[in-house]
Amino acid sequence: MQKGTCGNLFRQEDMPFDKNGMTPDVIINPLAIPKRMTIGHLLEAAAGYEAVGNSKTKLCKICVEYKKKLSSPRCDTDCFLEQHIQHYLHYNSFYSKLIPEHLKDFKSTQLYNGSTGEKIPTLIFTGIMYYQKLKHLSKDKLYVRTTGPIQHITRQPKEGRSVEGGYKIGIQERDALLSHGCSVTLRERIFINSDYHKLKVCQCGLLYHGTDPSIDIHAKCKLCGSFDIYEIELPYVTKVFMQMVMAFNICIKLVPKLKIKDNKL
Repeated sequence: MQKGTCGNLFRQEDMPFDKNGMTPDVIINPLAIPKRMTIGHLLEAAAGYEAVGNSKTKLCKICVEYKKKLSSPRCDTDCFLEQHIQHYLHYNSFYSKLIPEHLKDFKSTQLYNGSTGEKIPTLIFTGIMYYQKLKHLSKDKLYVRTTGPIQHITRQPKEGRSVEGGYKIGIQERDALLSHGCSVTLRERIFINSDYHKLKVCQCGLLYHGTDPSIDIHAKCKLCGSFDIYEIELPYVTKVFMQMVMAFNICIKLVPKLKIKDNKL
């Protein structure tokens, strides 16, 4: 829920309810917390109970104190861990004032199954908090570029809209295109419109360095002496990688398919 993604919709009568008949508006998967580490999400939900019953003036004073505590040595990168949470909830003056006692172990409410009416066999953490529409909308993120700056080493488009860079086709986008069978579109996106490069290789599989074989009929490989020079298409970053691993005395050979001189497969 940190990104506002809704996985399913239920009717209110099918939602779990408490002893007073109240149903939650949003049910959040607890697995979202360890991954994103948004501990403030939990604390705001717990503090919401106290915020409902207190005046705004008192709440503001407590929040100012929270801001001071935020820079304390204990609130480090591991503050999402359970022992740190328990420490703050039980011993920190801010949390002891703001969060009710029955929420300090993150077990608060007995809920009942909305479909069967049976008691859910464990207590459920509940809270009150704001959920508003995110400002990140697709219409505000539309961006297109036809030409623009490229990176000098990889010859791929630069990253970021601020430098007129290109948008990257990520793993999920790649899998989506593959699942629809759009192999030509995928090749165009991640190869043709990225770092398309033609490279000459010898039949021995090593990179060819010398005069253009399509012009010079005497052009040959300087390593094996072969006149069979081929041209292949590959991402330029592959060539960069091959040259980098050569520094570790690792030689990568390429299997050619197209011969330049007679243009035969």
